[in-house]
Amino acid sequence: MMTQALSVVVFCALLAPSGRAEAPAQTAELRSTVETFVHAFERLDWDAFRSHFADDITFWRDDQREPLVGRAAAEESFREV
Repeated sequence: MMTQALSVVVFCALLAPSGRAEAPAQTAELRSTVETFVHAFERLDWDAFRSHFADDITFWRDDQREPLVGRAAAEESFREV
């Protein structure tokens, strides 16, 4: 269920108009990055998945009122999934 929700959010983000035309190479790179991220999540490949987190990540969960800030907080949150 979580995988489907994540996939839908990522897919919608890719389809959202950016307000400017992007170069095909940038679009291809973005799609490749998102696919790698989602596939790592689906395979439960923790190291590959967490490699996509920035040190200053801000992450919202629907069951929390405040965002999670920082790599450690995001990693702990996803370990619960």
